[in-house]
Amino acid sequence: MRAARVGCGKPALSTHTDFTPNPSFRSCSVCNRRIAIAFALTLYAMKSDVTNSIPMAFLMQSNQERMSLGTANLLLELVLYLSCWLLSSVVSFPAMPTRYLLTWTLCLLVLSPNAIPAEPDPKVLVMAHRGGLGLWPENTLYGYRQALNEGSDVIEIDVWRTSDGVVVVNHDSTVDRTTGGTGPVASFTLEDLQKLDAGYRWSIDGTYPYRGQGHRIPTLDEVLTEFPDTRLNIDLKENSDELMERVCNLIEKHGATDRLMIASFHQDLLCRFRERCPDIATSAGSREIMRFVILSRLRLSFLHDPPFDAFQVPIKAGPLRIVTRSFVETAHRLGVEVHAWTVNTEAEMRHLISLGVDGIITDYPDKLNAILAASVRD
Repeated sequence: MRAARVGCGKPALSTHTDFTPNPSFRSCSVCNRRIAIAFALTLYAMKSDVTNSIPMAFLMQSNQERMSLGTANLLLELVLYLSCWLLSSVVSFPAMPTRYLLTWTLCLLVLSPNAIPAEPDPKVLVMAHRGGLGLWPENTLYGYRQALNEGSDVIEIDVWRTSDGVVVVNHDSTVDRTTGGTGPVASFTLEDLQKLDAGYRWSIDGTYPYRGQGHRIPTLDEVLTEFPDTRLNIDLKENSDELMERVCNLIEKHGATDRLMIASFHQDLLCRFRERCPDIATSAGSREIMRFVILSRLRLSFLHDPPFDAFQVPIKAGPLRIVTRSFVETAHRLGVEVHAWTVNTEAEMRHLISLGVDGIITDYPDKLNAILAASVRD
């Protein structure tokens, strides 16, 4: 994993805001029409981004079809250039003789080259979600061993604190779904928590094959000790400075700063974690993802200075498809990896590989490994 970045920096926006209508068009219908047309064309091109909407199967077809896709995108770029030209005729910069030069320079920065991307490297990180919960009991040492034996590159885990302050690995805030017990993780001491059977409820056919096999909820310390060379993706479930401090201390104790990535749905916690543990890689928080998506849709991603190392995002958010070819390419231009979650169908796995994502988080690492192995043979 790359060196971590510090803090939650904001994009450095231009300090110049004195944009005024061109005097020759001020208060005239021509000006209004040109502005309206320019923005309509821009919105049309953004909405019609071919790489964001083409069918999944099309991405897997021939180079000739890929060239057709490139031609379509080039036409959309020309539409955007036209909108820039229209805006240049109604917007004046302070130095009037340089109005067109500045406008077109901005357009060249905003409109990235539309080269057809090279075929993506089929090697994608296999990231076992909770150790591969579709195949064996989640978040158990047994499950992690099995995932690694299956060829997983990264184990994704989730952490909470017990009532006596020990960092333990469990996805839910309670033990109800996975064990024979009930109640919040935070209500148990470590001793009582580890009396529970972590394989009690896992089954795909109603036979519950892991009951009574000695599987228990592990501590983060145990995981770091048991797997000293394994890459881990740790999701901080609590918005707690004490959890953050304990996790950071454990990582430093085990000398594991270069093989871990920290994730959390709590944006403010991620920001504080980067300040406290600047040498540990982190993924983007929810606000950072939203900012990037907006800027990239506006062709302004060059304004983004990410303090994180990876986007860990779902394929879709409602009707909006997040992980697209343009999303991946823009992230890579910023030096940021893209990890998609949680992906369990072979069709989606193949599609994401074709887009060039860096990692796929899945409940079924065996499926993803088989697809990657087949792509290498081919």
